Amino acid sequence: MTSLRFVARLSPALTALALLVATGCASSLTVASQLAPGASLHSYRTFAFFDAAAGGTGSLDPANRPFLEAQLRERLVARGFVFGTDAPDLVVRYTALSDDFDAHSRLGYMDDGKGWETGFGAGVDMVKPYKKGSLVIDLLDARTHKLIWRGTAEGAARPGTDARDKVKEALGQMFHDFPPG
Repeated sequence: MTSLRFVARLSPALTALALLVATGCASSLTVASQLAPGASLHSYRTFAFFDAAAGGTGSLDPANRPFLEAQLRERLVARGFVFGTDAPDLVVRYTALSDDFDAHSRLGYMDDGKGWETGFGAGVDMVKPYKKGSLVIDLLDARTHKLIWRGTAEGAARPGTDARDKVKEALGQMFHDFPPG
């Protein structure tokens, strides 16, 4: 009987902990894209990448550039664009930034004699490391250098999350209805 009371009292704490763990492992991703006012992508057929040596890639590790460019190339070619011409219609420029941060939370429970309750009493401070990143993809008119389309993604992920999977997910959402209009 005593063990059943303990389990009954402990159950809300375990439920709350399970929810905290489940939401703490989830990562958020916000993705948006926008066509410049009055612009249309229908007249563009070819593309090339902006010269990364000229800058504009943010804190993207040079070792990850081939992966990102391959992902972008795959999505654009799948939509009828041709890569690698000497005189492209579009220039693809990308910027990636990331930063480490800690999420602080406090999990506290106390026994008030009726069961486990949340409260400001004893508790455990929890610190969870995250990496927050932003990815910006710009399509520029190669002749005028005007921005035609921009896609953005921002998200946070726990350590151990495969960053490449997050990039694929972000690009998948970004290019879902591409080209617009």
